[in-house]
Amino acid sequence: MKETKYITIGTPIISNDIFRNILRPLDNFSLKPTGGLWASKFNLPYGKICPWFDYLLDARGIARSISEYRDLTKATIFTLKENANILTINTSNQILELSKKYPSYYQSLNYIYEITERNTIFDYEVLSKAYDGIYINYENIYREIKSEVFDSWSIDTLLLFNLNCIKEYQSVKINVNFHDLYPLPYIDMKKDLSTPKLISNRSINYNEIYNYVESIFKELTKDIKVQSFSNYDEFFETIIYYANEALKIATISKEKEIKLIQESLKENNLEIAEKIIIRNIVLNYLSEYLYQEQDKIITLPKTPSSKRKMYKI
Repeated sequence: MKETKYITIGTPIISNDIFRNILRPLDNFSLKPTGGLWASKFNLPYGKICPWFDYLLDARGIARSISEYRDLTKATIFTLKENANILTINTSNQILELSKKYPSYYQSLNYIYEITERNTIFDYEVLSKAYDGIYINYENIYREIKSEVFDSWSIDTLLLFNLNCIKEYQSVKINVNFHDLYPLPYIDMKKDLSTPKLISNRSINYNEIYNYVESIFKELTKDIKVQSFSNYDEFFETIIYYANEALKIATISKEKEIKLIQESLKENNLEIAEKIIIRNIVLNYLSEYLYQEQDKIITLPKTPSSKRKMYKI
């Protein structure tokens, strides 16, 4: 049986040193998680790279706009291991069943809109401990007109919660002129595709920074008791504040290690800002912290606020 190939756009490599763990929306009004590796099925016909690239080209010039700050001609094609545990979600009923098995406490405690069957969602962070990723049959769910939780996903999507399930990947160059009236992207499979690569574990420098962030965060929050907060928003806003403080301290104290990660990525044709590297690490720790503390957090009173709010890191 032929292996299914997937493609993720905008990066020439897949690396654990920049991978973001799955994390709840950093606001009180949306349903889409942050983090993870986002991909779609890879297509070979001329002018067709993948559904996501088609969407970017078709959606009122989005590709041209994004290409101003992100190189959409760089991508990676990958396959999954045979034992990859991917949950395929095909129907609205599956979403409801998952929301019962993995209830989203951060939605029930902080979502500003009334929660109905149309917008109820499951807890991505908890789900990520049970599965390697999810594949969303967007087209089918959208046609049912029963759930709106994946409306913003736009296409059938693979979202990976970790990189351990990837068998191998290849860097690829997409040839396209975004200024053409009708762009026809293509890949020269003989010239524009690298040899297969394996994904390495997180580097020593990554682990050094992560452990430092953890120690700083624990020191900053050592006197915090979850039960002392009057509602979820008050707690989460405080945790975000201390995450930002840990970010500031680590940015200065671990400047050398951050630069070494940056240089290593650059050697592999990925240029990324130092601030993104350290922010990703802080968010990865935050994801783990929230998961570990969930039994306490879930007992907090619901946020009374009815205003839209974002939590910035």
